[in-house]
Amino acid sequence: MPITFNGNGTITGISAGGLPDSCVTDADIAGMASSKLTGALPAISGASLTGLTSGLAMADQWRINSQKSNSYGTAQVTANWERNDSTFSVIGTGMTESSGTFSFPATGIYLIRAIASYAGNGDDRQHLGLLIRATTNNSSYSEIAQVFDSSGNNGGNANRYDSNACVVAEAIFDVTNVSTHKVQMWHNTVGNAHLLAESYAQCTGMTFLKLGDT
Repeated sequence: MPITFNGNGTITGISAGGLPDSCVTDADIAGMASSKLTGALPAISGASLTGLTSGLAMADQWRINSQKSNSYGTAQVTANWERNDSTFSVIGTGMTESSGTFSFPATGIYLIRAIASYAGNGDDRQHLGLLIRATTNNSSYSEIAQVFDSSGNNGGNANRYDSNACVVAEAIFDVTNVSTHKVQMWHNTVGNAHLLAESYAQCTGMTFLKLGDT
C-alpha cells in the first residue's frame, strides 16, 4: 500500500512496525489510553508518578501515662492522655484530644483500636470491660465496640502478675463530619481494678488509622 500524505495532516498506508526504530520520541506522543498498554512493561521510577498516596493518610497513637487506681464501675477515661512520643511520630494531621474525647482531623473511614491493661486490687476476681463509645451528633454516645475479661484472685496484691488482664477492642468508624463525629474510651469494671499506664510504652491507650475516604 502506498504511503499517502493527506491534506488534513494525516498519513495513511504505514503498516504496523513500518516506522524505523527511534523515529518517534516522547514529545511526539500526545496521549495513550491505558488499554493500549499490553505485555511486559519496563521498570517505572516512582519519582515520575503523580496522584498516588503513599501508605496511610493518617496514623496516630495515644496512651495514658498515669495509673487510674480503683477503677470501679462504668466511667470514661478522661485524664493523663498523651500522644506516643517515644517510638512513633504521627503520620499526617493527628487526632485532637480534650478530656478524653477524640476529634478527627478529616472525614474518612477510620480503624480505632483501644487497649486496656488491668491489675486486680483486692481478694476477689475482677470483672473487666473496655468500651469504645462514639457520637455522630456531638452529643449522645453509644458503644461501637465492647470487650470483657476477668482477672483472678490476687491476695490483695495489685502487683501480682497472675492477677493482671488485658483487653483489646476495635471498630471501624465512618467519619462524615469532623464537627459531630467523635470517640471516647470507657472502662466497665466490677471490683476495684487498677487501670495500668506507662509513659514509655503502650499499656492503656488508643490507636487511630485512616483507611480511606468516606
